[in-house]
Amino acid sequence: MNEEELNKVPRSHRICPGCGKEFVAHHKSREYCNEICYNTHYNSKIRNNQMHRLQQQNFCITAIRTLIGESKSAIVSTADLDSIGFPFDMYSNREKHSPISENHYVWYGPYRLNLTLDYQIQITLKNA
Repeated sequence: MNEEELNKVPRSHRICPGCGKEFVAHHKSREYCNEICYNTHYNSKIRNNQMHRLQQQNFCITAIRTLIGESKSAIVSTADLDSIGFPFDMYSNREKHSPISENHYVWYGPYRLNLTLDYQIQITLKNA
């Protein structure tokens, strides 16, 4: 063996992305040094994703309140929502108008949004 081969770190030696420690991986798919490290990283990733989604939903609700004010119902254009960067894919729930319909209501917190035939968005406050 030459000196270069001796200095190479075997492929089974890895650095844990969770804690930064070097460890020996006994399987090629192993990324973390132990289950505690994996769970800590996984849980923080889930928490960050949930926080991001919650912030987006809060932004949606605030944007809707800004557009319709104190009224219980309003019709706004899709362009109005686009202009403020409204994330249309961040709804909290979606339901069909009827079993045979292809149209859906989408819910953003207490607000139900419905696309009308002329591409306007009807916003209705729940229980209104």
